[in-house]
Amino acid sequence: NNIEGVNKDISLLSSSLEKDNLVGLDIKKRKDEKEEKRNKLLNNIRNLNKEIMDSTNRLEILKDNMANDTKIPNSVKSVLNNVRLKGIHNVLGKLIDVEEKYSLAIEVCLGANTNVIVVDDDKCAKDAIIYLKDNKLGRVTFFPISNIKARYVEQSVLDSVKDIKGFVGIAAELVKYDKQYKDIIYNQLGNTLIVDNIDTLNKVGKLVNFKYKIVSLDGELLFAGGAITGGTLKPNSSLLNQRFEIERLDDEIQEKSKKLMNLELDLNKIEEEYSNVCLEMDTNERSIIGLNEQLKQKKDYLNTLTVNYKTKEEELNGTENVSNKSLDKELDNILKQYYDTTAKKEKLDKELDKLKDDKSDLTLKIADMEREYREINAIMNQKQNELKSEEVKAGKMDVKLDNLLLNLNENYGLTYERAKDEYSLDVDVEVARLNVNNLKVKIHELGEVNTGSIKEYERLNERYTFLSSQKDDLETSVSELLSIIEEMDEIMKKKFVESFEVIRKEFNVVFKELFKGGEARLELTNPDDILNTGIEIFALPPGKKLNSIALLSGGEKTLTAISLLFAILNVKPVPFVVLDEVEAALDEHNVDSFGKYLQTKKDKSQFIIITHKKRTMEYADTLYGVTMQESGVSKLVSVRLEDK
Repeated sequence: NNIEGVNKDISLLSSSLEKDNLVGLDIKKRKDEKEEKRNKLLNNIRNLNKEIMDSTNRLEILKDNMANDTKIPNSVKSVLNNVRLKGIHNVLGKLIDVEEKYSLAIEVCLGANTNVIVVDDDKCAKDAIIYLKDNKLGRVTFFPISNIKARYVEQSVLDSVKDIKGFVGIAAELVKYDKQYKDIIYNQLGNTLIVDNIDTLNKVGKLVNFKYKIVSLDGELLFAGGAITGGTLKPNSSLLNQRFEIERLDDEIQEKSKKLMNLELDLNKIEEEYSNVCLEMDTNERSIIGLNEQLKQKKDYLNTLTVNYKTKEEELNGTENVSNKSLDKELDNILKQYYDTTAKKEKLDKELDKLKDDKSDLTLKIADMEREYREINAIMNQKQNELKSEEVKAGKMDVKLDNLLLNLNENYGLTYERAKDEYSLDVDVEVARLNVNNLKVKIHELGEVNTGSIKEYERLNERYTFLSSQKDDLETSVSELLSIIEEMDEIMKKKFVESFEVIRKEFNVVFKELFKGGEARLELTNPDDILNTGIEIFALPPGKKLNSIALLSGGEKTLTAISLLFAILNVKPVPFVVLDEVEAALDEHNVDSFGKYLQTKKDKSQFIIITHKKRTMEYADTLYGVTMQESGVSKLVSVRLEDK
């Protein structure tokens, strides 16, 4: 009965063990599924953390750029940051707001005028320009609110294009701004049309006869007059784009943060489920171990009962053998079996002791493995945290590297490979960085770079070369002219001295003839400087003693001058002489002397005399007079005296 009960217990335990094994397989399957989901969530969280960190770094860079106005020229920033300058508002790009879908078109419309500074009036602009000049900070364009006038598109043009499919509107109407800047906004955007694409751009341009500037939402530009600009736009971070990029990154970070929060909640849930499954699996394993132990005990007990049963049965058989006189033989068999069983028992005891030792060792190993598992799990969590930190640092370094490569390309026009091959660093990095900073300061002090300076230099150099050659030619010509002048001066001195000596002698002769005596001479005031000397006239009429010609009467002075004139004509006769009332101051006696002397010279020169002296007219061959028989009508009358 006991054996049957034990067999029944063994059967029940085996059935429970089989069920627990099946449950264990199901638990392991669920554990593997939870672990896979957990690893997938961890991977997604790491990737999302990296994306958030990249976006956060980009956002910080953009905010820093916007706060420091890195896209605004230094000359403009110097004006905006100078608190002493009054009436400064801001750059035009910061005074307007525009929807993102219109930002590219508005940016193309404004172009470089995005960085133009809006000021109150021309006095504020003048003060700012003086500040820039005094500090050599470069050039800036200003929009005085008091001066700028609005520009509009004609209403007839608007009526003709407003119903065209693809026409968006007037650029100035697509932006928001403070009303005080209305004239400036309409000056820059009031006469610009916005359309959806290049096809509409060409269509509207032809319709308005290319009278206004037209811009598409994709950035194509049709200038007034018909010129078109288009193609691929280089990505940039202009004032307008920076705002939209910051807003987009803010929204993206918030959205990814929410997604990360949900993933972390899912991870916590999966972690909890995974822990429960692990606990359930551990409970199942313990249950299986317990059932195996119970089953082993029952089997051992069954073996014991079986042995006892066989012993009793053998005793019963021995008794029967005794009665059958076969006890000795049976005893031998029993002793043999006893010894065999004892040997087996000893062997089994040894195996049991060994199994117990193995069990103890395995228990210790399991405890060590569990402890190692906990330590490895803690190290893994620490490494995962370090990995996240390194991924964050790597993200920052990637963004920094991208910015450095972009800066290298935009500011220096170089790739990393080319810079590495052609511009190797021979000095310490800190020394090189210090040199670069010093050079940047010097470049900043130089002001804005004039990209046309090379052509301007070539033009000015060509002009300078031409003028230098002209200067050399002129200097050579001047030298030659000075040589010629010097030579001519010598000739003039010689001729002057010769002529002066002859005229001086002739003057004395003529003077005596006209004055009927007396003395006259010419003297140089500065004989050592012939070209700059003056001539003194000394005249002494007969019967007078005078120290200066200034003491002569008017008639005597006139007759002296006439004497000098005739002396010159005698030395150098001329074919034609005009005398205008030269004898007006002479009395009748001296007029006769003048007329008689004139008669002696008419065969050498022809004289025309303008005079009112009747006595002079008597010596003329022909008289010409002007009469006015009618009022306002002059008539020439001539009389030939030589025929009378």
